[in-house]
Amino acid sequence: TGNLSGLRSSSSISTASMLKRFQFFDKDVATTLDGAAFNALEGMNVIAATSGRGIMFFGSSEGYICAVSKDMQHFTFQAHDAQLISMIQLRNHGILITAGRDEVGDQQVVKVWNTDKAVSGAIPALLRSISLGRDKPNVTAMAVHEGLKHLVLGMADGCVYLVQGDLTRERSSSSRSLRELFRQKAPITGLGFQPQLNVVFLYATTEYDVLSCYIEPKRPVEKLTATVEGRKSHGTAFGCFAITPDGMLWTENEEELNMFLPEGLGRSLPFPGIKLALRMFRKYLVVVHKQHARRDDMTDGVSRVCSVTVCDPQNNFIAYETTFDDVRHVLYEWSAIFVLTAHGKVFQLSEKDFETKMDYLFKKHSFEIAISLAKEHGGPNAENSDTLAEIYTQYGNDLYKKRNYDDAIRQYIKTIGKLEPSYVIRRFLDSQRIHNLTEYLQALHDRHKADKHHTTLLLNCYTKLKNVEKLNEFIMTDKDLNFDLETAITVCRQAGYYKHALFLAKRFAEYEWYLRIQLENLGNPKDALTYISCLPFQEAKESMVKFGKQLVAVMPNETTELLKMLCTNFSPATTIEIPTKKPRQRSDAKPPADPKDFIHLFVDSVPQLRTFLQCMVECRNDMDKATYDTLIELYLREKPESADDQQERERRVMELLAADNKYDEHQAMILTQMYDFKPGILYLFGRTKQYQQIVRYYMEKKAYSGNYLLFLQLKHTLSVRVDYTVPPILAFGFKR
Repeated sequence: TGNLSGLRSSSSISTASMLKRFQFFDKDVATTLDGAAFNALEGMNVIAATSGRGIMFFGSSEGYICAVSKDMQHFTFQAHDAQLISMIQLRNHGILITAGRDEVGDQQVVKVWNTDKAVSGAIPALLRSISLGRDKPNVTAMAVHEGLKHLVLGMADGCVYLVQGDLTRERSSSSRSLRELFRQKAPITGLGFQPQLNVVFLYATTEYDVLSCYIEPKRPVEKLTATVEGRKSHGTAFGCFAITPDGMLWTENEEELNMFLPEGLGRSLPFPGIKLALRMFRKYLVVVHKQHARRDDMTDGVSRVCSVTVCDPQNNFIAYETTFDDVRHVLYEWSAIFVLTAHGKVFQLSEKDFETKMDYLFKKHSFEIAISLAKEHGGPNAENSDTLAEIYTQYGNDLYKKRNYDDAIRQYIKTIGKLEPSYVIRRFLDSQRIHNLTEYLQALHDRHKADKHHTTLLLNCYTKLKNVEKLNEFIMTDKDLNFDLETAITVCRQAGYYKHALFLAKRFAEYEWYLRIQLENLGNPKDALTYISCLPFQEAKESMVKFGKQLVAVMPNETTELLKMLCTNFSPATTIEIPTKKPRQRSDAKPPADPKDFIHLFVDSVPQLRTFLQCMVECRNDMDKATYDTLIELYLREKPESADDQQERERRVMELLAADNKYDEHQAMILTQMYDFKPGILYLFGRTKQYQQIVRYYMEKKAYSGNYLLFLQLKHTLSVRVDYTVPPILAFGFKR
């Protein structure tokens, strides 16, 4: 890099007044191990400086180079016998490239040095010399590709030459090693390779243009300074050329700093003023520029005071700014920036640690910048870091104090998973902030960090706001379940949003909830019964046990029919599509169901119970005696309204009594006598050979006749055969 002084006009313009300014660096005089100021460069006319691989090089116009190590120990060696013009140290290799003359007025020579041992105090070893020829103008810029196979030289006449091949091996010192790459009409002010591409790509600048050139694969040079959005871009001055670690080029003009990509102009950073140099330090762009002059800073009417500004172009702020008396060179090494002034003094700018910067930003209430820096510091996992969560919390607190509740809640949302939700919720329980609370609770659910209390609170917010649209979005959209289902259904029911509660119950196969809402809230027994008929057997059975009594009361016939199916040949209907519920432990029950499970449903519906039990005894062979006894009693309790009904009643009872060993004869005897069912009484007495009871029955009924004695004589034949369709006494030809 060349000398910075005297290259630009001394006119002064205020710099980057619109950018926030911070003090992220400490300024100190560079010292040796014993604490003394480093003064080895005092009295030395340093015209070029470079650094890398743990060492800094300062070159004098006479061809001497002073090498300075980290502890500020130094040694000097002569690279060129007559004059040093330029030099560059690679960042990834111990290679130093110098350009100069070994004799006054002689041709220029480019030399390649091995600096691997320079850190320990060893003089660099010369690997190769390349003569440029007597007709070549001065070298104004150099660049070396880290692959060590491409060296480009920019000349004062606008020519750019390429030296290709292994740069560390001596081949020829003649000018035939050079190949002209391209030619411009103005001196080359900067050269640099893009480090991230898989191809060999070169940036080049003049004071008028920014150019790009693909060396491998070879393509024609292109100008990147075409008119952009109606504004003509510029080239850049000598030394105002810096390439970022990820391969973006920064240049300058009097109003701004321009960033270029291989495809063209990327963005601009407002920064008015006269720039003397641009350098990259990590992510920072270091700008050396002219400062406003005071009368006592003037020398021969020209201001020598310079400002060094450390910019963060990514986050748009100034990390540090200070002034020096006539800056000559700026280097970076050992995580620090070094500034050499005209008097040979070296100053060191050391970046403060991350924690100190965070404290500083908190005090300045610059939370957005703190967030950006924390993300950069934390790397790919920064979003999950406690540090970033703490910044979001502090930012939210600051906005809350300023009554900027909308922005505050957005910061608090970013703390979900780190900050206890109750901390935020308590701050927004005021009814005037219910919209903010709703937004936070919604985010809790979206991130699956909500519990049932949060769900209750969110739904209550929706209902209080009467925001049906949001309620629909929360409940009725096709997305994964991100809240406590039972809580949501309960709250919707309590608030009268039965449609939403029903939707949840149906979608997530909450059978019991669905039926409760249909029966208790909506009064839709028909839909409830249809729903049950479509459930799997076990769920249908359980649902009828729980809700069958309600259904029998309002839809007796339809409900009875479904119960019959459950106890005989049930198979789910397909009227309604029932979602598959997550597996839960249950018995492997299969149809048919046990009728006894449903008897209690008919406590207030005797006709339906009679119909149900009649179907069971007709369709099943496993009914117990209690079922027959119950059915017999139900028929006996019936009060026929006509002779036909009476005849049908007698027929059904006598059919039941004729069944062998299906009922309790003693119980049947009690029932027939209780309801004075004469055909049954006489039949059961005859069936059980209680002939005396038959006689007593007739006597109690005062049915005296001559046939009575005949009946006694023939009593031993009564058990032979009896036609149950007529009273037993008539079956044997007796008359009353």
